[in-house]
Amino acid sequence: MVALAGAAIAFSPACNRKPASEPLMQVSQDDVMAARKLISGPESPSVSMLLEDMGRLVDREGRGPGSRAAIVGMGIDAVPTLIMKLDDPRNEVQTASADALGAIVRRHPEHDWKPALIVLTNWLEGTLNQQLGADSALVFIGPPAVPALLGVRTNGSTFAKKRAAEALRTIADTHPEGIPSWATQAP
Repeated sequence: MVALAGAAIAFSPACNRKPASEPLMQVSQDDVMAARKLISGPESPSVSMLLEDMGRLVDREGRGPGSRAAIVGMGIDAVPTLIMKLDDPRNEVQTASADALGAIVRRHPEHDWKPALIVLTNWLEGTLNQQLGADSALVFIGPPAVPALLGVRTNGSTFAKKRAAEALRTIADTHPEGIPSWATQAP
């Protein structure tokens, strides 16, 4: 189980300072509670097992890509475990989790991703494992993560602003629309 430290740094009602044209994500206390609930549940053993398989380099039997497809096929039900696994100390498990989470977000754009984005943007201020996992996941998520990253870019710590700028710059390489040029500059 992973804790969500403090209130959502970039999303408290007092942090809605922004130019009117910038699309920051608006977050209520209910959204913060939903984020805490998202990461407090039990892990799914089947998702964890598939992530372990996916995290290894594709072996002779080619199991890695099949595991990814199975996780993505589980859809939204896999998200809590994927987010928890972003805090795994093994880089390959973090990367596999980030990749699968990004694919699920892109496959289900109608879903309310705000709780997941709150967790991920808070982790830009967390432990090194959390920072790396969140950074990777936000880039894999792509354009849906932009409003949350703009919130961090506007209101986060200097370190979190730097990570958010790097993520926005990476997303802008393939999806430049909706990302203001100031957001990709170093803080």
